Amino acid sequence: IDGIVLAAVVETGTCLDDENAIDGIEVDSAAAEYYNFQGVKVANPEKGGMYIVRRGAKVSKEIVK
Repeated sequence: IDGIVLAAVVETGTCLDDENAIDGIEVDSAAAEYYNFQGVKVANPEKGGMYIVRRGAKVSKEIVK
């Protein structure tokens, strides 16, 4: 399962002017690699499963939707 991750940094509060607006959206197009919690690479992650996911230099724990 390869996908695109969209991430934006948003400050809490009321946005009244351009100084408080979102500057942009970061798109991470690196291919995702999925691993189980024993460190074994998973070729076909199952929906609802929790995995360690590596996209380029970033690593996170995710539930596959």
